[in-house]
Amino acid sequence: MPTAAIAARSGIIGLSTGATAGSADAIAELRNIQLRAHRDLIDATSNDSSGFAEFIQGTASWNFTAEALYVPSSANVQFLYRNAWSSGSSMAFIFMPSTAASGTYVFTGTALIESWDLGGDSQGAFATNVSGRGTAGLTFSTST
Repeated sequence: MPTAAIAARSGIIGLSTGATAGSADAIAELRNIQLRAHRDLIDATSNDSSGFAEFIQGTASWNFTAEALYVPSSANVQFLYRNAWSSGSSMAFIFMPSTAASGTYVFTGTALIESWDLGGDSQGAFATNVSGRGTAGLTFSTST
């Protein structure tokens, strides 16, 4: 049985229109979150590769997606990311897999809001989805 696993219900994504994520507010009513880090690989295969493909590291990038129950309030982070999408402004971003006081990893960076949507049906609550793409590096640190 895994003893060091982190319960997903403890994770948060915080966004801020400020320059740093230190004062970021969490997305309310968060349901699903995903952070993806990616690095392109450049094919460096040649006749000297002994029949095996060879690659070198290329450009890195990152993005995130989040789904939350819709909260219609201008005091909510959901309002901020809708405004950032329409204005083209970047937002500071923080991803914490746990709300533990210390010792867990924290990922921060600056992202542009790529898309957001709002929808629902007659049998459930309205939900909102947001996706963002990093505009620079993604920083990894340990919470204190």
